[in-house]
Amino acid sequence: NMWAEENGKLVNSYEFKDFKEAMLFINEVAKICDEVNHHPEIYNCYNRIKLYLCTHDAQDNITKKDHHLAGLINKIVL
Repeated sequence: NMWAEENGKLVNSYEFKDFKEAMLFINEVAKICDEVNHHPEIYNCYNRIKLYLCTHDAQDNITKKDHHLAGLINKIVL
């Protein structure tokens, strides 16, 4: 899965086997986000998840914090 820039945000979509697996992924994302104190917009529909990253403190622009968090999220393996 590759992150893309869309309307000034980094965006990535994921599809999982089922709802439970999608929720496991969201919980892993949440742990990382709390560790780095940076939080995405998370949208879930059953087994599909979409993440949006931008930095609210930087007028909702994409910053190094977003690229760093995207890299950490990329390392999640279920």
